[in-house]
Amino acid sequence: MTIRHETGDRLTAQDLYDIWRIRDQVFAFEQHVEDTDVDGRDLLATTTHFWLCDGQGPTSYLRVYVVDGVRHIGRVCTRKDQRGEGLSSELMAEVARLWGDEEIQL
Repeated sequence: MTIRHETGDRLTAQDLYDIWRIRDQVFAFEQHVEDTDVDGRDLLATTTHFWLCDGQGPTSYLRVYVVDGVRHIGRVCTRKDQRGEGLSSELMAEVARLWGDEEIQL
């Protein structure tokens, strides 16, 4: 699988739908997180979304956003049927490859 990544201002409507779908499944339905997922960061040019896909859509996802000049990793999730395959680690490694010389907070 190839890692896809796009800044928030370059996401297509389909990309955004797929991203929100995996986050909704994992955070709302599986983990019962009651915080609002849509927080105003997803479409910013300073937010970068990373994901892996198969024929059913995203298998693993995370986003990197910038606050006060510091990069933050958040919204890390993997589809239930794909867990244990190291997919989130692949995404984290890509983030480290791109920005590993900068401060990155979880």
